[in-house]
Amino acid sequence: MEAVDLLIKGGTVVSQSRKLEKQWIAVKDGKIAATGIGETYPEAKKAIDATGKYVLPGAIDCEAHTAQPVVKHIPAETRAAIASGTTTMGIQPNSNRLVKDPPAINKPEDMPSWLVAIPEFIDLMKNNSWFDYFMIPNLNNEWMLKEVPEMATKLGASFFKLTLHCHGGERLWAMWGNLGAKRGDFYYDDGMVFQLMRQVVELGPPSKLALHCENWDIARVLKQDLIKAKRKDMAAWGDHSPDFLEAGYVRNYAYYAKITGCPLFIMHTTTRKTIEEVKKARADGVRIIANVEPQYATFDRNVGSINVPVRPSEDREAVWEALKNGTINTVSTDSVWQIIRPLENVEKDGVIPPPGDPFDWSKTFFNGCSGFMLPVMLSEGVNKNRISLERLVEVCCENPAKTWGIYPKKGVIAPGSDADFVIVDLNRTKKVTRDMVFALVGWSAYEGWELKGWPVMTILRGNVVMEWPDGAPNRKLIGDPFGTYIPVYPGGKDYLVT
Repeated sequence: MEAVDLLIKGGTVVSQSRKLEKQWIAVKDGKIAATGIGETYPEAKKAIDATGKYVLPGAIDCEAHTAQPVVKHIPAETRAAIASGTTTMGIQPNSNRLVKDPPAINKPEDMPSWLVAIPEFIDLMKNNSWFDYFMIPNLNNEWMLKEVPEMATKLGASFFKLTLHCHGGERLWAMWGNLGAKRGDFYYDDGMVFQLMRQVVELGPPSKLALHCENWDIARVLKQDLIKAKRKDMAAWGDHSPDFLEAGYVRNYAYYAKITGCPLFIMHTTTRKTIEEVKKARADGVRIIANVEPQYATFDRNVGSINVPVRPSEDREAVWEALKNGTINTVSTDSVWQIIRPLENVEKDGVIPPPGDPFDWSKTFFNGCSGFMLPVMLSEGVNKNRISLERLVEVCCENPAKTWGIYPKKGVIAPGSDADFVIVDLNRTKKVTRDMVFALVGWSAYEGWELKGWPVMTILRGNVVMEWPDGAPNRKLIGDPFGTYIPVYPGGKDYLVT
């Protein structure tokens, strides 16, 4: 074999539910050319010694929400992800948050066409994105259903999301409070949900429907009760949208999924009740994949407001158990490319907001896992014996790739796959400080947390893009961004992980 471009040797490779000590990996033209065990390996133009460390597939985060101005957010948010070992991202946007010059949105018809917005976003990401990415468009209005076939067959956007807490029209727009009392971009009902389920089935594998399950029709009533009761504690945010509003929607829409045969992806599986509904749906034959974000496994309810709310401690324990036993299949961040709670508010009020108005997002919204998914999962999961390192690779790398139709291109260390790796030092211990936050928001609710287990090198398609040398105070990025769009067309293999 002629000299390869890159050789990684000496480390313990974790992939496909196993650990292989001192496995070497040879990379040629951005792909994994060969792997092997022992001291006999090909010559390489560059070699990396990973002795004492673990080599994992690059992490895949399927939930990032763009914001305006998108041209300002792209470099910072993609930088934050790659610095933490995330090499591939699933973007879940609204069409008006993809374009360079967004129009004013006063009614549903003002939303840009996806057939215009997606190509414009791909052009904006060119030479600006640090990671590779695919699209999971968030459909807001029924007229968008007309574009679904072309989005899938021409643009490779074969997955779709519905934020169920936003459906229903005008009566729910006020639930967004100071973010804007009028949100004309959201306007649909269960008829649209049903139609989209049928379209997903018609497209065929690997198309799926992702759902944010949170019943704001009831939450708006509970919110008024809490305001009348003059609740000022942060727990009131969770009480306005309690566990049964999440679990109830999972039960409801899983039933429609059974009727239509539509495969579902549940975005936030945060409560014991929801976990039980996922189990029941699977037992009833529904093809359903469950996802969770690290904030729902780590934070207390006083940390601030986010949709869905952070849950009580017994639900956090249930999340870890479900991650361990396979009920929850994947992990993502719910990264919001938006400065909802400005840094000056955080500097004034503290990372955890003081008692006040729990429904004032400008004072209570928290930024958690943007740039910290793998460090948190390594520290709070693996190093605290809640999940194994092999299981972390399944939920953060392999299962996401299978779910979103990009396996085995991504998510696995095997010949022919993209050479995406994250090298991890399970013993590195570092307190999270503000200078470690690469996202534009400038702060994180994990500030002050001491995390054990960190990515120390990220490699995208055979190129080292982040490294953290021993003794250095922080991670540093290398080179220029070269992330690319990954189209996923109907007709691929459907790796359902349930």
